[in-house]
Amino acid sequence: MYACILALASIPCFMFALADDFMDAAIARFLLGFVGAGFVVGIRMVSEWFPANELGTAEGIYGGWGNFGSAAGAMLLPGMAILLGLIEFTNLEGWRIAVLLSGFISLCFSVIWYLNVTNTPKGATYYKPKKSAVWKSPA
Repeated sequence: MYACILALASIPCFMFALADDFMDAAIARFLLGFVGAGFVVGIRMVSEWFPANELGTAEGIYGGWGNFGSAAGAMLLPGMAILLGLIEFTNLEGWRIAVLLSGFISLCFSVIWYLNVTNTPKGATYYKPKKSAVWKSPA
């Protein structure tokens, strides 16, 4: 599922980079908001890989690195866009190339993830949750 989310995340990146008008760009940015669903899948995977006494630390590191990656992207992509805009190898603006590149990286990493990561450590059994219902308020 995580590899699928990464692969699907590249589509709105490509849509945004190639948008011709405001509506296309707005729709692509809206769709990029769904990429955050990967956090839920990742938290479940982390819970399968770590024992209960280390789980809080592992999930904290997972969430922290996710926030760090977001911040790093927010800081580095504008500079990358400026640098790529100075290179005259295409008729695309630098910001478009930077966003295309992030989509390409997401697509490549989805393949790497799919080929190298398993749901549980070797020898462990994957347990499906007993309930998968939506929580209901007692009131």
